[in-house]
Amino acid sequence: MTTYKEFHARSIRDPEGFWGEQAKFIDWHRPFDRVLDYANPPFRAWFSGGLTNLCHNAVDRHLASRGSQKALVWISTEVNAEKSWTFAQLHDEVNRFAAILQSLGVGKGDKACIQSYTCYPWILTDMALMSIGSVTVGIYQSNLAKDCRYIINHSDAVLVFAENEVQLAKLLSIRSELPKVRKVVLFKGTPPKDEWIISFDDFLELGAEVPDAALEARVADVKPSDPAGIVYTSGTTGVPKGAVLTHDNVIFTAQSVYHSLEVKPGDKQLLFLPLAHVFARLCVWASLFIGAGTIIARSLDRINKREFANPKIAAIAAAIEAYIRTNHRHPVTQSQPVKPKESWRLSGRPEF
Repeated sequence: MTTYKEFHARSIRDPEGFWGEQAKFIDWHRPFDRVLDYANPPFRAWFSGGLTNLCHNAVDRHLASRGSQKALVWISTEVNAEKSWTFAQLHDEVNRFAAILQSLGVGKGDKACIQSYTCYPWILTDMALMSIGSVTVGIYQSNLAKDCRYIINHSDAVLVFAENEVQLAKLLSIRSELPKVRKVVLFKGTPPKDEWIISFDDFLELGAEVPDAALEARVADVKPSDPAGIVYTSGTTGVPKGAVLTHDNVIFTAQSVYHSLEVKPGDKQLLFLPLAHVFARLCVWASLFIGAGTIIARSLDRINKREFANPKIAAIAAAIEAYIRTNHRHPVTQSQPVKPKESWRLSGRPEF
């Protein structure tokens, strides 16, 4: 592999040739006509005519080569169990969720908030929304009700996913101030009898009436420049501020991870971060883009040695890394040291 300086220098010296090569790493629904159109300086149009999206590159394109490989492993503390999905199963679940979202009237460009800590429905909902051109907005489970209200309204969200009764209580306290929210989906727990709220089990019963052709049309209509998500700041220095991420933003960022880290298809990463943070979502997107698996954990007591032993990437808080190195017989570094550039960390206190 060339050095970073050489890699960067070539992108400056021959941008059309460089990005033409990089585009070969991406699966395109429709090939682009040309790499760079600079007919109207100073404006540049990249990959004119090409169609692709993040979900297709993170899931669909792996079906032929690694459909039976594990894509996600969820370690649950609440029910003391583990669940895993291969790339083929993840593909089926994403399509299932996408049909459900369509049945609820979620259209292209519509926003849906996920007010939850990291869990597997978070990832499935996120991928399904993006696959049909809708937009995911993450909300930290630690946010106060007033901050949730601001993000939901500022993003024009029409749907909100709440992790549990604690998150639902926040939404109920501000219900009269959320005029655009049509439904709230409760991931875990039993909701009150209220047409505004549906349980996750009832949510999963929807979508059967959506024809495959309608789903395929929505997927095919997603363009690289379409928004994939909006990430909001914590709001500690003022009201939260949203940054829009498009599909091409995320695809090329995931591709940069591929070039920067020695991660290959079949490798594993351990994710121990909140998905409302863009770094955690990038970890998932990049891992799926590369064809690696992601192990999601919420408690160190439930980390399975067989699954956990020597992940290539540890997307964890610094305090968690210190605990693992001190207390686990099979730390991240036992047989295959994680180089500094491969240890993705955020400082600060972990959330449980």
